[in-house]
Amino acid sequence: MGYPLTQFVSHPSVSAYTCLVCSEIAKTPLVWNCCEGLMCEECSKTTDKCPKNCPIPLFFSIFRTTEVKPLSGLLKQIYESLLIKCSHSPLCEWTGSVLTLDTHLTNECNFHPLPCTNKGCDKMVVRTGLLNHTKRECYYKLCKCMHCKEHVLFYQLDKHLNVCPSFPGPCPYNLKCPIMPRSSLAKHFEICAFAKINCPYSSFG
Repeated sequence: MGYPLTQFVSHPSVSAYTCLVCSEIAKTPLVWNCCEGLMCEECSKTTDKCPKNCPIPLFFSIFRTTEVKPLSGLLKQIYESLLIKCSHSPLCEWTGSVLTLDTHLTNECNFHPLPCTNKGCDKMVVRTGLLNHTKRECYYKLCKCMHCKEHVLFYQLDKHLNVCPSFPGPCPYNLKCPIMPRSSLAKHFEICAFAKINCPYSSFG
């Protein structure tokens, strides 16, 4: 897919770069040898013949890589001089060469969505909100358990606390017993005067 015509700063030659496939201004344009028509590089992957149905000479049908070629000469110079607005205009006021748009979006634009860097998260977040999302909002962020200091995923934290060996809790038999880590309860039951034990004579009724 190419760029919408309205994204370009007014230039008399912009429409001359219309893609024959998507009808937008061609992105990374290629030229058909048969008619000098233009096509986006991405659009070229969706077709193996000129949309104008130009007859293809036998030579081209044998060496199919020669059916299209990159821009060259004056056509290339004019294309590279075209000024384009950011894809997130009017939120972003950037304007620059069509060749630098992708770099602007990838490295600079505050309104361009970027993938969350936390493993497992498939959300796209605008650059200005990415840090807040990855550190505070994302369900896949790593959190340190305040009890055992183990790192767990945020959405699994509640599940972890239910089995955390260092999670503090009271003795279930006597609330007056000191609070202790979950891993210490089994040993505590051996000495707790209130712990319930099976009577060794229970089998006799």
